[in-house]
Amino acid sequence: MNSPLRTRLGVFFAVAASLCAAALSSGQETIANYDFANTGTQNSTVSSSLATVSALSLSAGGGRSATAGLDAVAGTYFKTQQSPNVIADSLEAAITTNHYLGFTITPTESLNILSLGFDFGVSNNTGTVTTYTGSWGVFASTTGFTSGAILDTGSYSRTNNTGGGAFWVSPSPLVDLSDVPSLQNTVVSPIEFRIYFWDNSATASSTLVVRFDEISLTAASAIPEPSTYAALIGLAALGFVALRRRQTRSV
Repeated sequence: MNSPLRTRLGVFFAVAASLCAAALSSGQETIANYDFANTGTQNSTVSSSLATVSALSLSAGGGRSATAGLDAVAGTYFKTQQSPNVIADSLEAAITTNHYLGFTITPTESLNILSLGFDFGVSNNTGTVTTYTGSWGVFASTTGFTSGAILDTGSYSRTNNTGGGAFWVSPSPLVDLSDVPSLQNTVVSPIEFRIYFWDNSATASSTLVVRFDEISLTAASAIPEPSTYAALIGLAALGFVALRRRQTRSV
């Protein structure tokens, strides 16, 4: 194959690949969101044709706070205290005692699960716990709920006597799930997500607080859009034309 033809084919392939990538990344949407503004059962504030979504499970105890958090319009967020809720002091203890916030999605078609984001904060208004650290870990049922199956983790610390108000880590945690094989091209069956949390203190105090707000899951259809098929067909056509031209010249 001569150099000019090779160059043109390289350009054609690059353009077609870009079109395919753009088409595959289109259609991303939020399929679950929990802002703790609802009364009663904590339902998702969004609906999507891509999946049905359960209410949020507050297995860790605790509850909504009426104080304005990051979601100032709604004015609520989830908080749990070292007393009386007694937060677990390690990931293993959190798993054993079911200290997590969880929800289940049931895809209506094959999906690519892209990300799980949420706001995370702690407070330390004690005079005795020098540094109070709250931690979180994200899990999915497709990979399991054992400590070795953690998908991502993070923490946030506050020194003592810094007040009982809401202090939030910035930027907010955003867990990339697009590289988890079991969450790509999913089958149409339930998938549960859990955010376990724990702290570094056994001190019983109502001023040692862990907070969550705006838990949100994004996904996209794993079924290629029509534009993707068009790009692939175009790519095949270009390759066929180039091959025909090469064969004609060699005759």
